[in-house]
Amino acid sequence: MSIMSESPDKKDTANSDEENAVGAIVKLTLACLAYGLFVYWAWNDVGPSGQTTSLGSFLMFLFPEILWFVLFGILIIAGAFTLLIRFIRKLFSSR
Repeated sequence: MSIMSESPDKKDTANSDEENAVGAIVKLTLACLAYGLFVYWAWNDVGPSGQTTSLGSFLMFLFPEILWFVLFGILIIAGAFTLLIRFIRKLFSSR
């Protein structure tokens, strides 16, 4: 009998953790996409005066939300980059 260095349960847990991380990044990406589409719609919506909102007043009105949107975008990119690095390390460590 040989003793395995890593138990199968530990491998299953690592795979499920990665799947959960990918799922979380996908959910965050979809939420940011929906928010971005809503903000775009709000900017191009024709108001009571018959005109769309000017860019300057739109940015001043939604500045805090735009900062959140940028923060979540950075988190999505960092999370995807981290998962890519893990995948590459796992790919080369199996050889």
